[in-house]
Amino acid sequence: MGVFATRTPHRYNPIGLSICKVEEVHEQSLVISGIDLVDQTPIVGMYPYTKNHAVKSADLIIPDWLEQTKTSTVAVTWSERATRMLADECGDQDGQNPSQQDKAEQLTRTIERILELNPHTVSTIKKQADEIIYAIQIGNLQVIYQYNGVARSIHVECVLNRDKHADLEVFQYKIRSSQWYTAAVGLLATLE
Repeated sequence: MGVFATRTPHRYNPIGLSICKVEEVHEQSLVISGIDLVDQTPIVGMYPYTKNHAVKSADLIIPDWLEQTKTSTVAVTWSERATRMLADECGDQDGQNPSQQDKAEQLTRTIERILELNPHTVSTIKKQADEIIYAIQIGNLQVIYQYNGVARSIHVECVLNRDKHADLEVFQYKIRSSQWYTAAVGLLATLE
């Protein structure tokens, strides 16, 4: 994500960061006020204000769609296959190596913490009632899971290392593309 999209005040160049009020919206232009610019200063980008920013003002209007948040975490479970695959990735194929076992447990907990926060958008959560296959990429690992919107749960199906399995079709496509989805469904069918 770019430095402008994150809205960080810590920038490597002298570009300023200000909050302004949008007065009017035209076809190709905006009329703004309350900004600390000299006339004719170019504006590099305009980003919506969110309630996560520290600035408080009675004049700020935050739309309803932005107020909708994910209120709770989701339950995360693991298939035996995914647990075994993650242990293999950490070098603990037989469960006898304590340091590798610790590494696998730490990585499992890290993945669970990420998934518990539900990486899906509010709109995806609202429209997704059935189980559907998704994935997240963590370093060189692709974690493929099923998300159930009704039960508010995630079930991890498998964990694949791109370095070891680069020939698999799921690594040939962008995650969540229709081609990736077809490849993931086929992969899970062959693993059963």
